[in-house]
Amino acid sequence: MHSKGEPLDLWFELYLTGSYRHIIGFEAGETGRARVDTSYGKTGRNPWYPLINWGWDRPKLLAYLQQRFGVVWPKSYCWACPYPTSSGSLPDHMARAERFPEQIVEAALLEYTAQALNPLFTLYANSSLRHQLHLAGNTRALDLLAARLDSEPWSVYEVRRVLTPGRSAWCRSWHGPRCAACLAYEQQHGEPRPRCKACRGLPKQSCTRRVPDCYDDKKKGTVWRSVRRLGGLPRHVAKASLDRFAAAPGRELEHTASVVDGYAFGFDRVVTLQRGERFPAVERQFVAAPASVPTKARDGFETAWRSARAAALSAPAPGAALLPVA
Repeated sequence: MHSKGEPLDLWFELYLTGSYRHIIGFEAGETGRARVDTSYGKTGRNPWYPLINWGWDRPKLLAYLQQRFGVVWPKSYCWACPYPTSSGSLPDHMARAERFPEQIVEAALLEYTAQALNPLFTLYANSSLRHQLHLAGNTRALDLLAARLDSEPWSVYEVRRVLTPGRSAWCRSWHGPRCAACLAYEQQHGEPRPRCKACRGLPKQSCTRRVPDCYDDKKKGTVWRSVRRLGGLPRHVAKASLDRFAAAPGRELEHTASVVDGYAFGFDRVVTLQRGERFPAVERQFVAAPASVPTKARDGFETAWRSARAAALSAPAPGAALLPVA
């Protein structure tokens, strides 16, 4: 939504006034996307989904185009917008990757860098794009990716995270917007009742009271991240720098091997602050990765870091205490 929705909204504000119809090509099987899209409505915007209204899915649309124009209409191939991540589109995606290996390498390089900073950031829920290319036998794309990783400038990154406690069930029941029925109950009885299902479907569900009972230290809330890039280096120099850093007493180099045989797609990191099981929690690690991520942090990160680190160190999780290595 940040990549597509925000530029569209800006264009609408600059060039359109009053009411207008926004036609979107969601197919018949994408009613869920349409429901989400309606929640982003701006003043005057009236979205319309003709393919859903007509009951047209992608095969029916392609058949119509072939009958109308006499050609098999290929899908466009922008590697970044959006990533085709559903299992249904994966075979077609791999076929296009075979035709355009240079383009798919851009996505694979971006995924590799993201996964180096956070191992959970694979393109697919249970698999990486590299693994899918391996399963598809696309050695051309994997060879190009290996070459790009060797030729790209690298860096050592310091990555810190603050993980806040999540919202408690008690808070969700009592704090937040209320529907008309619950407001009428409160007016009639002089006291509120727990929020109903209709209340929880209203917008702006965040709690503004923030009393201690609003937090559950067993649930993960918001994750704040700080990334600090430490120079631009050749790949082997960045790895050697991380090796030297890991050689200090109390530190250990962690290597995550790649699932793709024959390619050096693994990750190296040194964790110097391991988070515990309860929240708030903090973690700090140093990783080697392509130098494409700028130094950045969420506004207020340092304040949140100091507060969460003090809280985590003063109350370590039972059986899994915070381990400050450096």
